[in-house]
Amino acid sequence: PSGPLVLATPDQVVDGLDITGCVTVKAPRVTIRRTRIRCDSYYPVEVRDGASLTIEDSEIDGTSSGGIAPSGIGFRNYVARRVNIHGTADGIKADGNVVLEDSWIHDLYLGPDDHADGVQSTGQGADGTIRRNFIDILGHGNGHGGEPNSVFQIGTEWGSNSRWTIEGNWLYGGGWVINADA
Repeated sequence: PSGPLVLATPDQVVDGLDITGCVTVKAPRVTIRRTRIRCDSYYPVEVRDGASLTIEDSEIDGTSSGGIAPSGIGFRNYVARRVNIHGTADGIKADGNVVLEDSWIHDLYLGPDDHADGVQSTGQGADGTIRRNFIDILGHGNGHGGEPNSVFQIGTEWGSNSRWTIEGNWLYGGGWVINADA
């Protein structure tokens, strides 16, 4: 068992923890493996500017304490591989240099004015790879309001998006499967 973590040491490895609270990554080349993160506040996993993360074989639960997390992982410079993300309003925020592979995003939890996106980028998004994932944003009765929006919401609110690779995924739910601005 562990409480919230701030990972501020380069090349730090976290393996096999059951974390109750959020994880903030402030250093380059951090690795999280075989870990469950239960956080219902802000972002369960937040990668800060100048930091980078690889998270593998882990679970991110955004509703374990009854709250609502805006997104399982945010914002840039991370690789998420074989990660089970659920209970958040959006699966991930992907604002640049993001790889999501072989992962499961499902059972998103919506507040009254929320709309669910599996993967969301609001601009400044370059070099995103979304490969071999199962992303299901359909409401299955776990939320208490809001509506599913799109599996991929790629916007330009904060800048342009470019160099996205989306391949071999199983996508389900939303008003759009892919909603992208140039």
